[in-house]
Amino acid sequence: MSLSRSKSHSELLKTHTTQGKMSDLDDRPAHSLAPMAVSQAEPSLPSLEDQPIVLQVGERRFTTFRCTLTGESEFFRSLLSGCWANVQLLCGAYFVDADAELFESILSYLRRGVLPIFYDSENGHCYYRYFRLLEEARYLQVLGLVEWLETRVYLEQSVSRVRRMALRYWNRKQGA
Repeated sequence: MSLSRSKSHSELLKTHTTQGKMSDLDDRPAHSLAPMAVSQAEPSLPSLEDQPIVLQVGERRFTTFRCTLTGESEFFRSLLSGCWANVQLLCGAYFVDADAELFESILSYLRRGVLPIFYDSENGHCYYRYFRLLEEARYLQVLGLVEWLETRVYLEQSVSRVRRMALRYWNRKQGA
């Protein structure tokens, strides 16, 4: 007898009707039931893509899913392919020789498509950070981010963002 996933073996054994029968198993009275062999389907293990992995980047650790990393990066597809020896540390984490601060922006991009803006109203754009991020993105082969940084689209986006913020501020001042 195979049980559905919705009820476990123990749940079925606890299910009694008011007549003392275990209606989910059969119509015999509960006291006359001998133990039944119940074969439960083995729960399927998640695929490797669905399992979280740990990356050691500089002094920091990041946890994410394989599919997050391998979706757009040939570097991570190669690193996590199992073809390379000595890529995992003794603790099980994968070592990535990159800047942890910049890797945080790269991981945000890989996870949700968030494009970084390194801008503040006092100093403007931090071109040095964009350049460093571009080099890390090239090294890690995150091509969408590389293209976005090379074409300097962030210049247009930040100007629009600053204008919207200024407009909101001005509108609040006018309403007060």
